[in-house]
Amino acid sequence: MVRLWAQRRDRRPKATVWETLVTFSGIVDRAVELQLDADAVIFACAQPGETPPSVAKEAYRVASAYNRLVSWTLDSPELGSTRDLRAELITLLQYHLIMVHYAVRFAFPKSRTAKSEQRRLEMTGLGARAAELRAAREHIEALLRQSE
Repeated sequence: MVRLWAQRRDRRPKATVWETLVTFSGIVDRAVELQLDADAVIFACAQPGETPPSVAKEAYRVASAYNRLVSWTLDSPELGSTRDLRAELITLLQYHLIMVHYAVRFAFPKSRTAKSEQRRLEMTGLGARAAELRAAREHIEALLRQSE
């Protein structure tokens, strides 16, 4: 059974570097669009007092979208010139996903402590990694322009 699956998988057409860059471009564009939503969720989770349940629903939507983008990036081929870029994108997307995850965990803890409350109130957003993702988008666009 495993052998048949491997044979079928090998028959898929191989992606080119350009096709991979186009895929990365779409993934990163969507990730950058989600940054405003992620920042809003993190900000809402960091407010003093009880966090409304609607924030958890929005956080789920944003985290699910980032998780999907990570999966798509992991599924993309590792081509020579895009291998490092792929690894960087995976790291940046996972960072965004984890930041939303931790914001929600601090806002809706199993047990609230003074330390966890302090950390929750200190969260301000995605931070410098958000700019790194936007820079990666510019880099991918530049690579696409060069390959045309």
